This record gives sequence, structure tokens and C-alpha cells, in this order.
Amino acid sequence: MFWIKKLLFVAMVLVQILLLYQALQWILVPGYSFPPAKVFSGKSWYNPYPDSLGGAWVKSNFQIQSRTWGGLTNGRNNHPEAIRTWYEGKGYGFLGISDYMSIRAIQSGKSLVQVPCYEHGYNVYKVHHVLLGPKQGVDWVDWPLWQDIHVRQWKTQRLQGQCEVLCLAHPSKGGGFEPSDFTLLTGFRLMELRSTMTNSLVHWDSCLSAGRPAFLLFNDDAHDLQNPKEPGFVATLVPFSREVPTLYAHLEAGHAVGYKPHEATDHGGWDGLKAEGFQWCIRLNGDTAYFKPPTGWHEIIAYGQGGSVLQLERFDPSIDEVSFVLPQQGYLRLEVGMKNEDRYWLNPLIKTDEKGIPKLSWVSTSLSLTWKRRIGGFLIFVLSIGMWWTWKHLRKQ
Repeated sequence: MFWIKKLLFVAMVLVQILLLYQALQWILVPGYSFPPAKVFSGKSWYNPYPDSLGGAWVKSNFQIQSRTWGGLTNGRNNHPEAIRTWYEGKGYGFLGISDYMSIRAIQSGKSLVQVPCYEHGYNVYKVHHVLLGPKQGVDWVDWPLWQDIHVRQWKTQRLQGQCEVLCLAHPSKGGGFEPSDFTLLTGFRLMELRSTMTNSLVHWDSCLSAGRPAFLLFNDDAHDLQNPKEPGFVATLVPFSREVPTLYAHLEAGHAVGYKPHEATDHGGWDGLKAEGFQWCIRLNGDTAYFKPPTGWHEIIAYGQGGSVLQLERFDPSIDEVSFVLPQQGYLRLEVGMKNEDRYWLNPLIKTDEKGIPKLSWVSTSLSLTWKRRIGGFLIFVLSIGMWWTWKHLRKQ
């Protein structure tokens, strides 16, 4: 009987904690009126690969964890200097060491530029963000258990103003985001689409199909530098400049390419194309996009609204430039498969009436929904107190 009472007491305490957690979430986080999902439309196209980019493109990685917090977090065996040595030795131009809730001191090499960043989030469902170029110290605010759609939007807006570029980390990992969530969520510019742990291309297509302009990042998200399957798993290709603000501008504008080398190539595929001076460029003429593929290409797939395949082109030695028919609305993105099984993903061409980079759509606070949440939270709080009082009263009998 004694142990039964103890177990009931523990269960009651847990129920109280969960009720109070939900009450605080509804009381403190406002309700939002999300902009409706709509297909990109307009009279022109935003092209993230104009021929004016020029210059050399380099490999980059903005997600790898090092030893921090006394070795409590995953990445405890990765020494920062060993990380820098590995990536510089593989020809990377940019590196971000994204420790959990900690900003690593910057130490660039001769050919490697280290980018300040950190990974935000300490919740069970892995709702994490990578802050590139944090403007202040670490933001310690998070909700460690479940987070409804309004909490995730609130976090995104809170963090967006604290860094140069905000990236949603591994959306498909841990159940933190479903593809349907991106018909509502907005306020972020980058999505981490591929890593050692996740493939979030479905989430990306859902986001783009809802009229949310988001661009790609491919990050290793490596936690063990000694594991040959983690560092160098993927990379983001960007135009090189030793000026970090220029890097932020390129990422913000979608001037990036996702790269997944075949395991046996060890990044040699891209290094070979770089040595040839290959340039990522898409030329637009009327309702047609022209793309000169890299040497050794095998196939190019054009995706559009809802992730549907719009066009598939196989290698033809007589073709120097591949043409793609642009859809009437929405977006078009290319995926390039190579004969050596390397693959490249390009950011989308976006139908728009705006000049320059498509603007992020912003949510507005719904006064009525905010008050409904607060009233609901208050009622849960009252229920919690009532349950606790009843429990104590019954125990005395």
C-alpha cells in the first residue's frame, strides 16, 4: 500500500508539471494569424544563378559539433582544431562550428574562413535552429517538451532578429516538423535539407508550394569526426569571398548549391569541376530556362509545385545547354545526377512580381486567438490547482 501511494503521488506530480507547462505555453505565447498558402505568381522570375556571379565556388559546412559544456553534449570527441584541420585539408572555404547553445571563438585558417554560429534548441522533438552570424549572446529561451505551431512560429520570429541568417535545422528529424507545417510557418530564409541524419526535401517542396521562399543548406551535422561516414557527407557550394558578410548575402539570395558526393569520390567530383572553372549559371529567355550542366552529368530532373517532376533530361553528347520550360506559376528547381553518382541540388527559380530576392511573408498576431489561448491557459492552471487541492484533501482522509 505504501508503494502504491508513492507511485500515485509521483504520477500526480507529473500530471501537474505537464498541465502547468501547457498553461504557461498558452498564456505566454501569442496566437498568430498565418498568411494563406498560395502559389508563387507574377510576371517575372527570380533567378538565384545569374551569370554575374562569376568567381570560384567552394565547399562549405555550417553544422558540426565540438566538445563543449564539459563533454555533456554530443560532439564531445571533436576538438575544434581537429575540425578546422580536417575541413581545410578537404578544400573547404567556409566552416561553422555549431555547438549546442554555445558560440565558438573564431579562428580562420589560410584558406578556410570560420563563420560564427550556434545551434539553438534543447527540446525533446528536436525543433532546432542554426543562427549564422549571431548578433548577441546565446538565447536561452526554449520550450523543452512539445511545441504547437504558434510556439514554433514565435521561436522563429524571436531568433530571426538575433542573427544575420536563420536556418531551420534538420526539419525531418525527431518529429519537430511535418511537411504540412510549412503551409503555415514562415520567417526563415534557409532550410537544412540534407545531413548525415535527415533528408528534408519533402518539407522544402511543401514550403515552396505554399509560397514561402526558402533556400537550401546542406550540412554534415557531424558529431564524430572519427566516423568516416559523418564529415564530408554533404556540402553547400557557395561563391567564395573571405568577407563573411558577403557569404551571408549569397546565402540570403540563394546563391548556393547542395552537393552530395558518392561515398567513393571523397569530394573529388566537385574538386575536379572546380579545377575546370565550372560556374553555376541559369539563363532565362521568355518562358524557357537554359542550364549548361557540369562535365560528366547523367541526368537532370526539374521539379515544380508539390514536388512533381516537370521534366527529365538524360545525357546527350550533342547537347551543350539543356532547356527547361518554365511553368505558368510556382517554382522550378533542378537536381543534377552525375555519372560518378555525385548529385547536386539547385535553389528554385521563383515566379514573382518583386524586384530582387522574394520577401519573406510575415505573420500577424491574432488578438482573439491570443486571448483564447490565455483564457485556456488560465483554466488549465485553475484545473491544476483544483486537482492538487483535491489530492491533498483525499490523502488526509
